[in-house]
Amino acid sequence: MMPEPALAVGSTLAISLALPATLDAASFSALAFTAVRGVRTVGDMAEQWQTTTNNLANRDYPLVTKTWRSAIQQDIDLLQLTDAGQALLMQAYNQPGPAAFLMAQPNGTYWFTALITTRAAGGRSPDALLARRFTLTLTAPPITAT
Repeated sequence: MMPEPALAVGSTLAISLALPATLDAASFSALAFTAVRGVRTVGDMAEQWQTTTNNLANRDYPLVTKTWRSAIQQDIDLLQLTDAGQALLMQAYNQPGPAAFLMAQPNGTYWFTALITTRAAGGRSPDALLARRFTLTLTAPPITAT
């Protein structure tokens, strides 16, 4: 199940195309991040399991079992703006490797590396022509920033 989006009140996102030397707070804090403006909603930083489903004979409901942890994904909804941070998101989408991110939410602040695996324009909202969505798939566990 995908995490429910959280209101972006007070949430911020920043990006760096440079990656930290190691996946620790000191290396992330040494990077220069560019703020991404226009953040509307962000997903929760939630862990998830992959599952397998088996339809066995004589069962009313399929047998579902956990197999391994899934990569954390963050859906970011933005108001499309001419912005240096959004331009870097587009660059990161077009590159094969991950980028570094700093995300502050009401429930915590995190550093992480992620691939941008989805880019979508529009949606069903009244301002769909101005909306943009990116999915960030984390490549390592997030680090809580202090």
